Amino acid sequence: MDDIIWTLVGNLIIFWCGYKLGQHKTAYKITKMLINRDPALERQIERARTELARLDALESETAIVEELEVERHGEQIYVYGKQDREFLAQGSSLQEALARIEQRFPGRKFKGHLSKDQADALGVSIK
Repeated sequence: MDDIIWTLVGNLIIFWCGYKLGQHKTAYKITKMLINRDPALERQIERARTELARLDALESETAIVEELEVERHGEQIYVYGKQDREFLAQGSSLQEALARIEQRFPGRKFKGHLSKDQADALGVSIK
């Protein structure tokens, strides 16, 4: 019975050593490949970067532009989405509120139009 146990333990140790050796060999191959930089791999990486840049440009061109609605309540200016009245930001000035919108929604585009009367009511100067 002791011989069977020692045989199992020995086989497990040998298996574990082979497993670890395989891990180190694979890590070495990957490291060597990254250091040597296969030219075909370089071309694939460059093509992927170009495609991502093209997709980013296409996305920014086709991005949906959302209209804004601006209100003043006391000393604060509140900005909402015009279609769904989603609260977007608030600030003590229009510039501060718009800066907060850019921070909260970096990928979204917004637009708004203010008449002279609306600008006067909000305390915003139009040039």
